[in-house]
Amino acid sequence: PSRHRGTSSGSHERAELETRVAERTARLTKTLAESREAQRALLETTRELEEARKQAERYLQVAAQIIVGLDRDGAITILNDSGHRLLGYEPGALVGADWFDIALPEAEREPTRQVFAQLVDGKVTPGEVQNPIVTRSGEQRMIRWHNALVSDKDGTIVGTLSSGQDVTEVLEREAQQRGPIGVCAKYGPEGAQTQHRKQRARRDVQPASWA
Repeated sequence: PSRHRGTSSGSHERAELETRVAERTARLTKTLAESREAQRALLETTRELEEARKQAERYLQVAAQIIVGLDRDGAITILNDSGHRLLGYEPGALVGADWFDIALPEAEREPTRQVFAQLVDGKVTPGEVQNPIVTRSGEQRMIRWHNALVSDKDGTIVGTLSSGQDVTEVLEREAQQRGPIGVCAKYGPEGAQTQHRKQRARRDVQPASWA
């Protein structure tokens, strides 16, 4: 009888052990399956993000003649290929450079930097403006800009993003067609002077003249 009880007890313990092993194996199998599913989901998300990044880069190349992003210090974070070429540099060469020192006429740099500081502090509202840039060869080009602030997930302003078109030739053609006579004909002698003063005032107070 004692041997029988011992055998019965041993069988019961083995059964319990097998049950625990089976349960643990099932949990591990489930965990492994979930881990593999998570890895697949992560891989898919990574692929989607990479495709989104590539699409964004393609957009930057075709959306405007020049697209430039600046951080709070005015360093270039984004500059599309055509923007590099317009300024006279190889694509990618200006990323990290100071926009004000590289791309603005010397007389414009310090006052523009001050306006930019107010902008990223939220004291100035961005908008559409027209301002000059200077190329590597020293040539000035007039750019019509659309400007926007860039914020992080907490709403903190981290920089700016601007898209622009070179309107130098357009403005030159308009000036040739209009000329002094054309302006006077449209506004009259006094009106022509008023228009000239307004144009100068707009150039002097553009709130987003960093780009």
